[in-house]
Amino acid sequence: MTTPNLDSLANNGALFSNFMTVSPTCTPSRGSFLTGTYPSTHAAVRNHIPMRDDAITFAQTMKEKLGYATSYMGKVSVISYSCRIVYASKTISARSLAV
Repeated sequence: MTTPNLDSLANNGALFSNFMTVSPTCTPSRGSFLTGTYPSTHAAVRNHIPMRDDAITFAQTMKEKLGYATSYMGKVSVISYSCRIVYASKTISARSLAV
C-alpha cells in the first residue's frame, strides 16, 4: 500500500520528542491544546467541565482567517452543548454530534 501523504508528514512534519501539558487530566489539557490558553482562561478546569462557549480554538481561527474547512472528530467532551462548532462551510451545534 502506498501512503504518500503520510510519508510526506513523516518526512517533512514536526517531531516532538518532549511534550509538557498544563494539566494531568484530559479535558483541561485538550482545551489548552485547542485554544492555546490555560484552563483558568478557557474554563475547562477539570474533566466533565466544558470550555467557555466563547473560547476561540485554533480550528476556528484557521477557518475564519485562512479559509480552511475545519471540523472536530473523536472525543469532543471539552465542548459544551451550547457551544457552536464550525464544520466545513456550515455551523452545527455540539448537541447534534452527541451519540
